[in-house]
Amino acid sequence: MRYFITSFALCLFAFIFCTAEASTPEVEKGNNYYYGTNGCQQSYSDAFYWYKKAAEKGDAEGLTYLGVCYLVGNGVAVDEAKAANCFKRAADKNYAAAQSMLGRCYEYEKGVAQDYTQAFYWYKKAAEQGYSPGQYNLGTSYLFGRGVEQDEEKAVYWFKKAADQGNVDAQYDLGVYYFDVESMQGSTDGGKSVYWYKQAAENGSVTALHNLGVCYEWGVGVSPDPTQAFYWFKKAAENGDANAQYLVGLKYETGKGVAQDKTQALYWYKKAAEQGHPAAQNSIKELEESSR
Repeated sequence: MRYFITSFALCLFAFIFCTAEASTPEVEKGNNYYYGTNGCQQSYSDAFYWYKKAAEKGDAEGLTYLGVCYLVGNGVAVDEAKAANCFKRAADKNYAAAQSMLGRCYEYEKGVAQDYTQAFYWYKKAAEQGYSPGQYNLGTSYLFGRGVEQDEEKAVYWFKKAADQGNVDAQYDLGVYYFDVESMQGSTDGGKSVYWYKQAAENGSVTALHNLGVCYEWGVGVSPDPTQAFYWFKKAAENGDANAQYLVGLKYETGKGVAQDKTQALYWYKKAAEQGHPAAQNSIKELEESSR
């Protein structure tokens, strides 16, 4: 089965949006400098200074932010070992965000030796506290059998836990999972793939917009609907998805799901071609030659 798994870099700051605990004054100052809010000019070095102040007091949130600064080099030189150490100190204080980040360090060999068993251990710690990135990461461990015996049912269980909290990566992966299930079953009335893709799309996943178009194009989980397919492909195309731009061009050229319009077809082919889409590049040549 095919799954979209987020890169390490994309998950670095997930904890920022998933922690509800009140921050210390030092962490609040660090955040203000990090994001340039509340009258503070953005300054990673000043943010690092205040996160370090918080960490020196043993504050778990401050340690976690400090670890992120070391990991990506914001306000300080990159030092993955120091990052992992910060995460470990905060994780030992049962801070879920740090536990999830430490798990990712073990999974992706960031400042520590790669160890899927340790990654699973820390993901589980975070997941059991209801922390959605930890739940998602735990799901991927079960999905691929990293650090634990492979168990697709448990993977889906944890993806749903995270998805119900609005985790876009989990929502997208559930869409992919149910797309495969409904494709194999030939189902046109389950709609679970469409449901989860829509959830992910509403949370900003452009690829989910594209895949909604595929669902309606192929009739996966829903009845085939060329008009709806075009609608979702165009949404994705407007958000920069190269393949969706090509498909929108194709639909304008063929008049499938939308009125035929070769000018619009050429426009969208060119948008896709600008991103290096080979089929779009060929379609431009063919369309221009046929119009001579």
